[in-house]
Amino acid sequence: MAATVTNVNFDNTRLGNIVFQALDIDLVSLARQLQVYVDQGSRRYSLSYADINVMRDSSARQPDQVTLEWLLQQGNSLLDSLIYLTDTNRVTIRVRPPGEQTVPISPDDMARAVFVQFFFILTRGSPSESTGQQVGAEVPNFLRRILSVDHPPIFYARRLATFELNRINPGWVRHIRLTNLGTEAMNRLGLGVAGYRALSPFRFITRPANLPQNRERAYDVAMSMVNAPANWDFHPATRSPRLLTQYGPINQNLFNLALDIFTTQDLQELVDARILYQLPVRNPAVTNYRAWEVLYQAPQGSNIF
Repeated sequence: MAATVTNVNFDNTRLGNIVFQALDIDLVSLARQLQVYVDQGSRRYSLSYADINVMRDSSARQPDQVTLEWLLQQGNSLLDSLIYLTDTNRVTIRVRPPGEQTVPISPDDMARAVFVQFFFILTRGSPSESTGQQVGAEVPNFLRRILSVDHPPIFYARRLATFELNRINPGWVRHIRLTNLGTEAMNRLGLGVAGYRALSPFRFITRPANLPQNRERAYDVAMSMVNAPANWDFHPATRSPRLLTQYGPINQNLFNLALDIFTTQDLQELVDARILYQLPVRNPAVTNYRAWEVLYQAPQGSNIF
């Protein structure tokens, strides 16, 4: 018996009014709406009015003209207070919860807190909110021995702001005039600022003989960085993006180059002298230095001192 095949034709099938719930997204218009959020979300430093905290005691009468002095007497941090004074309509002074102690801050104490974080940014590249007090590792020797800084960095950070200080671009240090700094501070800063430790092998170890040609040119580029004056273009808090474009990651390239041309004994001597924190560790993915050609020149007007 032969098999038969039935032909099913759906042309006249009545399906009714079917409505699909799928959305057909216009990608161009969506991108336009999301652009501002992408821009904002990409920023490393971000601070909003919601992060600002300004308080007063329940027994304290808020003056008609709020001043920075009054805000500090109420135990407020400096940056929160300054931001409040710039826009009193968007920041509200709240009553301090019962039982929370008010610690008035004098102008002298606030000045010390500002300098502590300024010093951290200038010498280590970023503010510090460390809770420890180990001299050297967590509190620079200069701050402890010379300026008698006897609290951990977090103490001074909270005097400056109730929010984390790394939410503000540390590049503000570039606009601080150094001409009136104390003599001791200027002498210490003259010994070195952040961003230059990776250059130490090239500064202190004698140039090796018979370098391969590409390493010889890379060495010359490294020495041009050594010989340039300390400048904001090179400082990690204000480092120019063009350096990354031209030389790649500066520190890791310098460490890889140092490992290529110096002996472990020479590098260990720098570690023992505390000129380097530790022996450089090679990053095989960083090879820009092998093609370095252009000597470094600091832009005019960018010198720190």
